[in-house]
Amino acid sequence: MTGAYPGPRAGRPRSGAHEQVHRDRAEIVRRYRDGTSVHRLALDYGVYPAWLARRLDDWGVPRRDSRAAHALRRR
Repeated sequence: MTGAYPGPRAGRPRSGAHEQVHRDRAEIVRRYRDGTSVHRLALDYGVYPAWLARRLDDWGVPRRDSRAAHALRRR
C-alpha cells in the first residue's frame, strides 16, 4: 500500500464511526497531542483524515505544521 487512505473499515457504518470519534474526543485529542498523526487516527477510527482534521479544528486543538510533524516522525 502506498499510504493512500483505504476508506472506512468494512462493516462499520460511517455514521457510527463519526459518533465514535465524538465519544472518544478526549482520547483522540490526547493521542494527537502525544504525536499520533491525523492520518493514523483516521485509519484507527475508520474516518477520512480531512474530516478528522476538521473536528480537531472545531475542538480548538492546535494543529502541527509540517516541520513539527516531520520532527515527530524522526523520533
